Amino acid sequence: DIVDQDIVKISRTTYFKGMKELADKKFIAETMVQNYYFINPDYMFNGDRLTFMKTYYLSSSNSNKPSNNKVKK
Repeated sequence: DIVDQDIVKISRTTYFKGMKELADKKFIAETMVQNYYFINPDYMFNGDRLTFMKTYYLSSSNSNKPSNNKVKK
């Protein structure tokens, strides 16, 4: 159980209250797996995610080739 790990010492009540508040404010979303959450990318990402992913995939597929830092559309 994630709460029983001694990363930061907080009570179970504090942990679950904090997680509920983050979910209520839509900062995180619960998954189908208990104690696993998605982070809302609107809070964590500044920019165009689609362009970022296209750039990432182009960079990954051309990792052995010299990069010209241009995104193909």
